[in-house]
Amino acid sequence: MTQAVLLQNGFVVDGTGAPGQPGDVLLVADRIAAVGAGLRDRLPAALALADVEVRDCTGLAIAPGFIDVHTHDDAIVLDAPGMFPKLSQGITTVVTGNCGLSVVPFVTGEPQGALTLLGLSFKYPSLDAYAQALQEAQPAVNVAPLIGHTTLRYACMGDLTRPASSDELAAMCEALGQHCSSSAMVPGTRTLRPTLAISAVAVFTPVRCSLPSETLTVEASDCSPS
Repeated sequence: MTQAVLLQNGFVVDGTGAPGQPGDVLLVADRIAAVGAGLRDRLPAALALADVEVRDCTGLAIAPGFIDVHTHDDAIVLDAPGMFPKLSQGITTVVTGNCGLSVVPFVTGEPQGALTLLGLSFKYPSLDAYAQALQEAQPAVNVAPLIGHTTLRYACMGDLTRPASSDELAAMCEALGQHCSSSAMVPGTRTLRPTLAISAVAVFTPVRCSLPSETLTVEASDCSPS
Protein backbone atom coordinates (compact mmCIF):
# COMPACT_ATOMS: atom_id res chain seq x y z
CA MET A 1 0.00 0.00 0.00
CA THR A 2 1.37 3.41 -0.98
CA GLN A 3 1.82 5.91 1.83
CA ALA A 4 -0.04 9.01 0.67
CA VAL A 5 -1.47 12.12 2.28
CA LEU A 6 -3.90 14.56 0.68
CA LEU A 7 -3.89 18.07 2.13
CA GLN A 8 -7.33 19.22 1.06
CA ASN A 9 -9.10 22.59 0.83
CA GLY A 10 -6.17 24.69 1.99
CA PHE A 11 -4.82 28.02 0.79
CA VAL A 12 -1.81 27.04 -1.29
CA VAL A 13 1.18 29.42 -1.31
CA ASP A 14 3.77 27.68 -3.46
CA GLY A 15 6.81 29.87 -2.77
CA THR A 16 7.24 31.01 -6.38
CA GLY A 17 5.90 34.49 -5.71
CA ALA A 18 2.59 33.72 -7.38
CA PRO A 19 -0.58 34.72 -5.50
CA GLY A 20 -1.91 32.07 -3.14
CA GLN A 21 -5.07 30.25 -4.13
CA PRO A 22 -7.41 27.58 -2.74
CA GLY A 23 -6.32 24.07 -3.56
CA ASP A 24 -4.95 20.70 -2.51
CA VAL A 25 -1.50 19.12 -2.22
CA LEU A 26 -0.96 15.39 -2.66
CA LEU A 27 2.04 13.82 -0.93
CA VAL A 28 3.19 10.34 -1.95
CA ALA A 29 6.10 8.68 -0.14
CA ASP A 30 7.12 12.04 1.40
CA ARG A 31 7.22 13.74 -2.00
CA ILE A 32 4.88 16.30 -3.56
CA ALA A 33 3.00 14.37 -6.26
CA ALA A 34 0.44 16.97 -7.33
CA VAL A 35 -0.82 20.47 -6.56
CA GLY A 36 -4.18 21.79 -7.66
CA ALA A 37 -7.90 21.89 -6.99
CA GLY A 38 -10.07 18.80 -6.63
CA LEU A 39 -7.21 16.31 -6.35
CA ARG A 40 -9.45 13.90 -4.47
CA ASP A 41 -11.18 13.13 -7.77
CA ARG A 42 -7.96 13.17 -9.81
CA LEU A 43 -5.68 10.73 -8.03
CA PRO A 44 -2.96 8.91 -9.97
CA ALA A 45 -4.15 5.65 -11.51
CA ALA A 46 -2.05 3.55 -9.15
CA LEU A 47 -3.49 5.23 -6.06
CA ALA A 48 -6.87 4.37 -4.54
CA LEU A 49 -8.68 6.83 -2.27
CA ALA A 50 -8.77 4.16 0.44
CA ASP A 51 -4.98 4.30 0.54
CA VAL A 52 -4.88 8.05 1.05
CA GLU A 53 -4.96 9.85 4.40
CA VAL A 54 -7.08 12.95 3.80
CA ARG A 55 -6.48 15.97 6.02
CA ASP A 56 -8.90 18.88 5.93
CA CYS A 57 -6.91 22.13 5.71
CA THR A 58 -9.84 24.51 5.57
CA GLY A 59 -8.76 27.87 6.96
CA LEU A 60 -5.08 26.87 6.86
CA ALA A 61 -2.21 27.81 4.56
CA ILE A 62 -0.20 25.13 2.77
CA ALA A 63 3.30 26.38 2.01
CA PRO A 64 6.88 25.14 1.56
CA GLY A 65 8.91 25.00 4.74
CA PHE A 66 10.48 28.27 5.86
CA ILE A 67 14.26 28.79 5.96
CA ASP A 68 15.61 30.24 9.21
CA VAL A 69 18.76 31.95 7.96
CA HIS A 70 20.03 33.15 11.35
CA THR A 71 20.24 30.43 13.96
CA HIS A 72 22.66 29.06 16.54
CA ASP A 73 21.26 25.54 16.16
CA ASP A 74 24.68 23.94 15.55
CA ALA A 75 24.38 21.70 18.62
CA ILE A 76 20.63 21.33 19.09
CA VAL A 77 20.17 19.67 15.70
CA LEU A 78 22.28 16.86 17.18
CA ASP A 79 21.08 16.93 20.79
CA ALA A 80 17.35 17.30 20.05
CA PRO A 81 16.96 16.21 16.41
CA GLY A 82 13.16 16.30 16.57
CA MET A 83 13.54 20.11 16.33
CA PHE A 84 9.95 20.72 17.44
CA PRO A 85 10.55 24.42 18.25
CA LYS A 86 11.39 24.96 14.56
CA LEU A 87 8.89 22.60 12.95
CA SER A 88 6.07 24.07 15.02
CA GLN A 89 6.77 27.39 13.28
CA GLY A 90 6.88 25.85 9.81
CA ILE A 91 10.69 26.04 9.64
CA THR A 92 12.26 23.11 7.79
CA THR A 93 15.77 24.45 7.05
CA VAL A 94 18.20 26.12 9.44
CA VAL A 95 21.43 27.96 8.64
CA THR A 96 23.95 27.40 11.44
CA GLY A 97 27.35 28.90 12.23
CA ASN A 98 26.11 32.49 12.34
CA CYS A 99 27.74 35.48 14.06
CA GLY A 100 31.20 34.03 13.49
CA LEU A 101 30.43 31.07 15.79
CA SER A 102 30.37 27.46 14.61
CA VAL A 103 31.18 24.13 16.24
CA VAL A 104 33.57 23.39 13.36
CA PRO A 105 36.59 23.25 13.01
CA PHE A 106 37.68 23.54 16.65
CA VAL A 107 37.96 20.70 19.18
CA THR A 108 37.97 21.54 22.88
CA GLY A 109 36.29 20.36 26.05
CA GLU A 110 36.47 23.83 27.56
CA PRO A 111 35.18 26.45 25.12
CA GLN A 112 35.96 30.03 26.09
CA GLY A 113 34.36 33.41 25.57
CA ALA A 114 31.74 33.70 22.85
CA LEU A 115 32.08 30.01 21.97
CA THR A 116 30.17 29.12 25.16
CA LEU A 117 27.01 30.25 23.38
CA LEU A 118 27.13 26.91 21.56
CA GLY A 119 27.62 24.78 24.66
CA LEU A 120 30.15 21.96 24.83
CA SER A 121 29.77 20.60 21.32
CA PHE A 122 33.26 21.44 20.05
CA LYS A 123 34.32 17.95 19.03
CA TYR A 124 34.24 18.14 15.23
CA PRO A 125 37.62 18.82 13.59
CA SER A 126 36.07 19.10 10.13
CA LEU A 127 32.78 19.61 8.34
CA ASP A 128 33.05 15.98 7.27
CA ALA A 129 32.89 14.93 10.92
CA TYR A 130 29.99 17.29 11.62
CA ALA A 131 28.10 16.10 8.53
CA GLN A 132 28.59 12.50 9.66
CA ALA A 133 27.15 13.37 13.07
CA LEU A 134 24.15 14.94 11.33
CA GLN A 135 23.73 11.79 9.25
CA GLU A 136 23.61 9.70 12.42
CA ALA A 137 21.29 12.07 14.31
CA GLN A 138 18.90 12.55 11.37
CA PRO A 139 17.51 15.94 12.45
CA ALA A 140 13.99 16.68 11.22
CA VAL A 141 15.21 19.83 9.46
CA ASN A 142 17.70 20.54 6.70
CA VAL A 143 20.99 21.99 7.94
CA ALA A 144 23.16 24.47 6.02
CA PRO A 145 26.27 25.18 8.12
CA LEU A 146 28.54 28.19 7.88
CA ILE A 147 32.12 28.32 9.20
CA GLY A 148 32.55 30.99 11.88
CA HIS A 149 35.46 33.45 11.73
CA THR A 150 35.70 33.48 15.53
CA THR A 151 35.92 29.68 15.58
CA LEU A 152 38.60 29.74 12.89
CA ARG A 153 40.61 32.19 15.00
CA TYR A 154 40.37 29.91 18.04
CA ALA A 155 41.48 26.96 15.88
CA CYS A 156 44.46 28.73 14.28
CA MET A 157 45.67 31.30 16.83
CA GLY A 158 47.01 31.16 20.36
CA ASP A 159 46.38 34.80 21.27
CA LEU A 160 43.07 36.16 20.03
CA THR A 161 43.55 39.66 21.42
CA ARG A 162 45.54 40.83 18.39
CA PRO A 163 45.39 40.73 14.59
CA ALA A 164 46.43 37.46 12.95
CA SER A 165 49.95 37.08 11.67
CA SER A 166 50.50 36.23 8.02
CA ASP A 167 51.09 32.57 8.94
CA GLU A 168 47.92 32.42 11.04
CA LEU A 169 45.93 34.09 8.29
CA ALA A 170 47.26 31.53 5.81
CA ALA A 171 46.28 28.74 8.21
CA MET A 172 42.72 30.06 8.48
CA CYS A 173 42.41 30.29 4.70
CA GLU A 174 43.78 26.79 4.26
CA ALA A 175 41.46 25.36 6.92
CA LEU A 176 38.43 27.01 5.38
CA GLY A 177 39.29 25.73 1.93
CA GLN A 178 39.94 22.18 3.13
CA HIS A 179 36.72 21.93 5.11
CA CYS A 180 34.53 23.35 2.36
CA SER A 181 35.91 21.21 -0.44
CA SER A 182 36.12 17.92 1.44
CA SER A 183 32.66 18.19 2.97
CA ALA A 184 31.00 18.53 -0.41
CA MET A 185 31.66 14.80 -0.79
CA VAL A 186 29.63 13.74 2.25
CA PRO A 187 26.21 12.34 1.25
CA GLY A 188 23.15 13.49 3.15
CA THR A 189 19.47 12.72 3.46
CA ARG A 190 17.84 15.64 5.21
CA THR A 191 21.19 17.39 5.52
CA LEU A 192 22.20 20.00 2.97
CA ARG A 193 25.75 20.14 1.65
CA PRO A 194 27.84 22.40 3.88
CA THR A 195 27.54 25.97 2.70
CA LEU A 196 30.69 27.43 1.18
CA ALA A 197 30.67 30.59 3.27
CA ILE A 198 32.11 32.15 6.39
CA SER A 199 30.27 34.20 8.99
CA ALA A 200 31.70 37.00 11.10
CA VAL A 201 30.43 39.61 13.54
CA ALA A 202 32.47 42.38 15.12
CA VAL A 203 30.75 42.33 18.52
CA PHE A 204 32.88 39.51 19.95
CA THR A 205 36.40 40.28 21.19
CA PRO A 206 38.24 37.71 19.00
CA VAL A 207 36.90 39.35 15.84
CA ARG A 208 37.04 42.94 17.14
CA CYS A 209 40.78 42.41 17.47
CA SER A 210 41.13 41.38 13.83
CA LEU A 211 41.84 43.77 10.99
CA PRO A 212 39.22 44.26 8.24
CA SER A 213 41.75 42.85 5.79
CA GLU A 214 41.84 39.61 7.80
CA THR A 215 38.12 39.02 7.38
CA LEU A 216 38.21 39.95 3.70
CA THR A 217 41.17 37.69 3.02
CA VAL A 218 39.57 34.69 4.75
CA GLU A 219 36.27 35.31 2.97
CA ALA A 220 38.05 35.48 -0.37
CA SER A 221 40.07 32.29 0.18
CA ASP A 222 39.52 29.45 -2.27
CA CYS A 223 36.48 27.54 -1.04
CA SER A 224 35.49 25.86 -4.27
CA PRO A 225 34.54 22.17 -4.02
CA SER A 226 36.86 19.80 -5.86
